[in-house]
Amino acid sequence: MKRYYCSTYVKKRDVSDEANKRIADDLALFAAIKFENFSILNHASDKNSKIIIAGTPHVYLKDKYKVSDYFVTAVEGNVRMVRSSQKELLEMYIDDINADIKSLAKKEKDLNARLGSLKKMKASLILYTKNGGKKRSDIKNFKSSAISFKPDGTVSVGIGKHMIVYKNIWLFEHVYLDKKIRQIQRAIDHVKKKHRRKEHKLLKFREQIETERYSIYFGSRELMHKDIPKPQKDKLIKKKRQGSMTLSGRSDANNGNFMVSYDTKSHELSYRGSAASGRQNKDFHRKNFLPVGKVEFGYGQALIDRLIDEHQTPVSWTITDCGNAWRFDVCVTIKDDRKNDFYGNGCIAMDINWDRIAVTELDGEGSLLNKKVIPFKMEGLSSEQTGHQISNALEAVFAICCEKKKPLVAEDIGKTKRKQDLYSKTAKKNRRISMFASKKIRTLTESKSFKYSVDVTFVNPAYTSQTGKVKYMRRFGMSIHEAAAYVIGRRGLGIIDRLPLIYRQQLKREHASLPRLTQWARAYKFTKAVQAAAMYQVDELPF
Repeated sequence: MKRYYCSTYVKKRDVSDEANKRIADDLALFAAIKFENFSILNHASDKNSKIIIAGTPHVYLKDKYKVSDYFVTAVEGNVRMVRSSQKELLEMYIDDINADIKSLAKKEKDLNARLGSLKKMKASLILYTKNGGKKRSDIKNFKSSAISFKPDGTVSVGIGKHMIVYKNIWLFEHVYLDKKIRQIQRAIDHVKKKHRRKEHKLLKFREQIETERYSIYFGSRELMHKDIPKPQKDKLIKKKRQGSMTLSGRSDANNGNFMVSYDTKSHELSYRGSAASGRQNKDFHRKNFLPVGKVEFGYGQALIDRLIDEHQTPVSWTITDCGNAWRFDVCVTIKDDRKNDFYGNGCIAMDINWDRIAVTELDGEGSLLNKKVIPFKMEGLSSEQTGHQISNALEAVFAICCEKKKPLVAEDIGKTKRKQDLYSKTAKKNRRISMFASKKIRTLTESKSFKYSVDVTFVNPAYTSQTGKVKYMRRFGMSIHEAAAYVIGRRGLGIIDRLPLIYRQQLKREHASLPRLTQWARAYKFTKAVQAAAMYQVDELPF
């Protein structure tokens, strides 16, 4: 497992001019080589490409820029990481677009059905008028509509909590019905246009993955589209591109890295960077490494010193230009040393929502001990602020785990159909679904599990809210989110929540009689019955 630690800032005024110049030059060099290496790999499969190199890309870049093997290797590793990340991101986008396309198709189908019903109603009103308004049965009204035709000739239309009454059918037809038909037709056209845009974007993303020619802008797309003078924009983009570089490590190096040297006793860092290897020179280390200064880590200093002294791991350094200071971040590989992994005494379970985390404590038999809701804000915040809010909420969850000395059970967010029926919901719900940072929550949960040495089990969250609503919500007087967290915890302990008999008797036979399955399979297969049972309401529960 890889761990990343951020160092304290090293002021440039405390570093020699020679070291400052070498690091700044290497940042520019790193960006130039990275861009060219990416272009070479991007056009490797293109027969019409004008990029021609002699030998392998590694040798070509090394000879062209007169840098060491280690520096080119670090650039190539960074480019591979960028391409791999872009591929994973595109696959995630493709999944989201496919979900969007299904939702748009469902939305279009619903709108067409609604439009067809309104047109039938209009045709029936025309027939009713031609027949002299004598047969009220000529008027076709569709079920579940909020339109009511009264015996006195008035028509009432329910809109939310309000009721609008039209004095006669003619007013209803021309003031309400015709306007509504035009609105739905425009909505259908809008959905079709969005559907075509999604399909075009889907083809573009799939083509990038198939041809391995990824469209990546090095720098900042926000700056690229910013409305500022071009010289100022170019300067900002250049600074963004040359802002950081990652120098990969090797396990056969003295300090885990051939380009950066770190003294674990004095915490003094020396930098060589892109300088040629010069192995024939006996004074290689003395002549090529430049002292930078004291670099310390506010978190993980003892662990970093031990790993570097024992030569247990390659050490990768990320150097970031912070304006008037440098930051030297380190990435090391450690063993999984999580200790809090015993589920015999129970667990802490959490249900994650777009604005809160519901937490429950269970004992070894799956009984509820405590419950709590940890709110956090996501609306109106930037991506970094959102991550900070989620991180603080998860810190509170892991603090409970450490206090109770119990492992954590969480829902496997990746298995939730986050954008299912997205366009069939209200604008407020759509916004909340889009803001739900599922990937970020999963990553932060795994990271903090290693930080606090707490084991985490991810379970399938299918129908946990419906199960909790049916079985435990009224029983324990908890919210639906706390009930879902309770079901998640029981599922993590291997306890099966079966549907109460009183509900099964009201279900259809195919839902009530489930086949014999294994314990875990049964836990997920009975969810259709739970979903159907959630619609029934009873005064007393049988438990």
